[in-house]
Amino acid sequence: MWSNVWNDSLSKEWQFNTTVALIEWIDDLERDRMPSLILNSLITNTTLHSRDWRLKNVTSAELVELMQWSDLLLFDYLTGNYDRVASMQDAALKQNNTTILKETIHNLVKSTKTNSIWMIDNESGFLDAYWLMYSQKNG
Repeated sequence: MWSNVWNDSLSKEWQFNTTVALIEWIDDLERDRMPSLILNSLITNTTLHSRDWRLKNVTSAELVELMQWSDLLLFDYLTGNYDRVASMQDAALKQNNTTILKETIHNLVKSTKTNSIWMIDNESGFLDAYWLMYSQKNG
């Protein structure tokens, strides 16, 4: 199974001792945007909480999406992953342009079959985030 990959990599003139990643392709994923309730909370600098009046007419599908997003935001915060939502917030703040937050989210896709969100990281987001956080303090 892997012999074709090896031969193909040699034909592409890949160098030996180079780190590469082989990533499984998953069908039915598409880029996604931040849910409007979270986006509005960021823009207005307000907190979205369980008793918020804005949640009154939310469907169960929207509620599930919000719960997935709360996990995503907490995960990115705890792991120092800067290149998904936080980098967009910084860009919006620096450029005084909140429309940046309405763009598709980097390193995030959504299943068109299950509506589950997938957090992907196909670059050095984690390492870059820690370098950004600690280099300025030590700098």
